[in-house]
Amino acid sequence: MKPIITHLLRGVKIGSIIFVLLAALSPLKAFSNNSPSSIGDAALPIEIIPVNAAMMGFSFSITNATVQKGGEFCAQVKVAGFVDITGLEFLLKFDSTRLTFKEVKNFNLPGLTAGSMGLPGAGNNPTGTLKAAWFDNNVTGITLADGTAIFDICFTTVNLDVTTNIRFVYNEVVDKNDQNVAINTGAPQAVITIGAGGKVAVEQGAFWH
Repeated sequence: MKPIITHLLRGVKIGSIIFVLLAALSPLKAFSNNSPSSIGDAALPIEIIPVNAAMMGFSFSITNATVQKGGEFCAQVKVAGFVDITGLEFLLKFDSTRLTFKEVKNFNLPGLTAGSMGLPGAGNNPTGTLKAAWFDNNVTGITLADGTAIFDICFTTVNLDVTTNIRFVYNEVVDKNDQNVAINTGAPQAVITIGAGGKVAVEQGAFWH
């Protein structure tokens, strides 16, 4: 019998699950309704491996929201892939013609405070950018469960039916081994619908969607 490929690896990402098909050393067997067919002599095992956000990379997120015109709202800034992190720098960017920064609060990461941030419109900071830097003083690394909210950011909305985005720009994320952490650049931006919504604005030549 001719030798075959020792391991045939095929990963298909569906949500947060990767189905990995591993071939045995004996000839492959097809599957139909979870039962082996008559092709070959050995069944092909299926191993289902859950994939957490750390494998996808580090990211922040804000949930999409629909808010009142001219009203106020607060959004939770959540993390994913936050494993043994000792330091990070990032920007939170928004369209200041549609959202006006009000405050940050409800901090849930040791050492992270409003003093860790360059607030929008303060000093030389642009009105549409929040700058943040954080460091783990113990240098042991902090791990947070995916979906943990580390702070809230609050805005006042424009009195118009429009749609806008909030996005993150990552300068650096470092782990306890002083290694740069992979960033999930495919993490979606938050879509904020004000009133009935409308066309997304263009900021610095780039669409916010």
